[in-house]
Amino acid sequence: RPEFFCALARGSSLDVTWHVFGDGPMRLGLERQFEDSVTFHGMVPDLQPIWPTIGLLVQPSRFEGLPYGPLEAMTRSVPVLASRVGGLPSIVIQDQTGWLFDHDDLDGAKAGLAAWDRLSSIQSLKLRAACWQHIEENFSQARHFPALLAVYRRAGLGV
Repeated sequence: RPEFFCALARGSSLDVTWHVFGDGPMRLGLERQFEDSVTFHGMVPDLQPIWPTIGLLVQPSRFEGLPYGPLEAMTRSVPVLASRVGGLPSIVIQDQTGWLFDHDDLDGAKAGLAAWDRLSSIQSLKLRAACWQHIEENFSQARHFPALLAVYRRAGLGV
């Protein structure tokens, strides 16, 4: 929901920059409407150099499965502020790896943003470490590969 993201950016009093990576049919209209608040980058094929500059990933979705963006962010120790929809609550643990808000609740999103902003340096480091640890323990290849091999073995494929 890029329009929600842009509204959050415009309503924020934080001294941070807001960036949208990606493209779609709403982009030109949103760029015109929110050019004072958000920088639009379009499709960026390689986010490797960008990740170290991101302090918080904001994922305001209406519907979601298990989105790759928050998983990727947290593998890079970036906390997530996200809608409480789909698989996002299994990725984002409230106050431990980020913050959740109801999908149409701008005030709830602002509260999560404020909680992130209030973190001390030590709290921020602990949160970032918790992000990486949560992904490693619950979503990593090391966590799931043995179960995948077991499925193949049960199917008689002798892997």
